Amino acid sequence: QCIDYRDQYIGDWEFNSYTAVSHPYDPSSSDQNWIGEITYGNSDSTLFIPHGPIIEGYDYCFCYEFKINIAGEINDDTYDANNFNYYFDGYINADSLYYSTAEGSPFSATSQTIYGSKIY
Repeated sequence: QCIDYRDQYIGDWEFNSYTAVSHPYDPSSSDQNWIGEITYGNSDSTLFIPHGPIIEGYDYCFCYEFKINIAGEINDDTYDANNFNYYFDGYINADSLYYSTAEGSPFSATSQTIYGSKIY
C-alpha cells in the first residue's frame, strides 16, 4: 500500500498572516490569526491551504490550491501560486508552513506573508 507524502500536512493548523497594501493615497496593513484546515487539493500533488479564516455564515474555505513537491516546496508556477505577478515563495513541512506573495501594479501593490503551525 502506497503512502501519500501529503498525508503529513492534512489536518488543523494555526495560521498568522500579515498583509500590507502600498498605495499613495491609502496605505494599510493588518495582522490576522485563525485556526484552519489543510486538505487535499483537486489535482495530484496539490493541497488546499487557507489564506484567511472561514467567515461566519459561510461554509467556504478561503484557500489557495498549491502544488507541493515531495521536499515540501510549493511550486511557484502552477495553480494559484502562478497568480501573483511580482513574487511567490513557500514551503511546508510536517509541523510548519510559510508562504509569501506580492502582486499589484507600479501604482499599488499588496504583499502577504502567512505562517502556520500544525495542531496536534
